[in-house]
Order: sequence, then C-alpha cells, then structure tokens
Amino acid sequence: MKKLTLLLISSLLAACATNVQKTQGVQLPDWFYNPNIPGYVGVSSIAPPQSFGGIKAQQRVAELKAQAELGRMKQLLVQSETRLHQSNQQKSDMQTQSRLSSATTLDLSRTMVREQWLHPKTGDLYLWMLAPKQ
Repeated sequence: MKKLTLLLISSLLAACATNVQKTQGVQLPDWFYNPNIPGYVGVSSIAPPQSFGGIKAQQRVAELKAQAELGRMKQLLVQSETRLHQSNQQKSDMQTQSRLSSATTLDLSRTMVREQWLHPKTGDLYLWMLAPKQ
C-alpha cells in the first residue's frame, strides 16, 4: 500500500512538472480552463506550429480539433440520454432527461471561434470555440 501511495504521489508531481514545462511559466488565458459561458458549450484546443501552411494551417488544425471535441461531447450526451430512457425509474428519468436535453441540442452547424491566443514561447495556437445550446 505504501508503494502504491508513493507511486501515485510521484506521478502527480511528474504531471505537475510537465504542465509547468509545457506552459513555460506563461499564464494561459482564463477561457482555456473554463471555456463554457451561459447559452453555449465551449471547448479549447491547441495546435502546434505546422511545417506547411503557416498560421492558417495551424488555425485549421485547432478548429478541427475543437469541432471533433464538440461532436464527441454531443454524442456522449445523446448516448447517456438514450440509456436513461431504458431505466424503470420514471420520476428519476424525467428529471435527468430534462437536464440532459438542453445539453444535447448543441447546434454544431453554428460553431464559432470566440478567441485565439498564440503562445509567445512555444508558438502553439490556443483556440476557444463555442457551440450554442438550443
């Protein structure tokens, strides 16, 4: 048990050190950690510098990553809602379904890039994308 605890602590310390090294002491935008705003579901994505295409290619990679994440989130929420319908607890189902139904009606055709930020040391492009809830 002591070895397991020690292993977990050392893993956490390594993860923290990696995070600090990756950001290189630069403060990331607040939206990177909290991308949701009222009425929207938000995601943030990172694209490293691209060997061809410059900043436009980097923006496209970041947008594709963000759109893929929004699509994955929508799919997971829809699957969760479907599983709730199969339960025998009607009262619980109705309450949970109403909470999920607003999140599952993301309009992925109306996604928008809210903000971009270029890391001054690594050149990584950070992108904030929003999808409206309906």
